[in-house]
Parts: sequence; C-alpha cells; structure tokens
Amino acid sequence: MNGAETSLEDQVRIAALDYELQMQAYVLAVRELVPSLTPGSVVISTLHFLEPNVEFHLTSDLLSPEACKRAIDDAMLKIVSSGEPNEFPVHTATHCRMCNFLGICKAGRDWVRAQQK
Repeated sequence: MNGAETSLEDQVRIAALDYELQMQAYVLAVRELVPSLTPGSVVISTLHFLEPNVEFHLTSDLLSPEACKRAIDDAMLKIVSSGEPNEFPVHTATHCRMCNFLGICKAGRDWVRAQQK
C-alpha cells in the first residue's frame, strides 16, 4: 500500500502506530515522576508530524496507567521471548527517512530509494 492509495489520515494513523508504545511509556513516566498529579488526572500524549503539520493523540483508554503498564509489559515479554528478526516485521513508511536503523534496514533503505525516484 503506498501513499497514493491511502488517505493522509490513514497514513498518519499507520505511522503513529509505530510510536504508540513510546507514547504510553512517556505517559507512564510522567505519571510516576510528577508527584503533583493526582490519581485520575488526565494526561494527553501528542505526536506531532512536522511534514505534514498534523497532530495525533492516543485515546484515553490507551493512556490509563493500567493500559500503559500492560503495553510495556507485553512488549518486554515479546522482546525477551522472541529470537528471530521475522518476529519484528518491518513497516516501511515516511518515518523510514529519519529512522535510526536505516543503516541496517534493507527494507527501509529500499523504501527511501523508491520514494526518491
């Protein structure tokens, strides 16, 4: 599926999925590191895409302390119980252009090259 076949909203949502766990980890850290937050305080997590100028927010159910802890625990379990690279499929998209793993990710490099043509 390429960008021409998908709406901008869908492209943003797909790219944001790659950051969902990171956003949940940040929210959990804020809840634990800011003692002035009372239980039940609303914390909002915003992922801002510079190009295009679009913001993405996780839903409140994904940002509850329980959901954040569960997501992190599930990810850690998946990491420690996996042993094969194919258990972490590559999802190429616009974020590949600035990914720290681009130097070792053939799929990402191929995607970037194809977008430059």
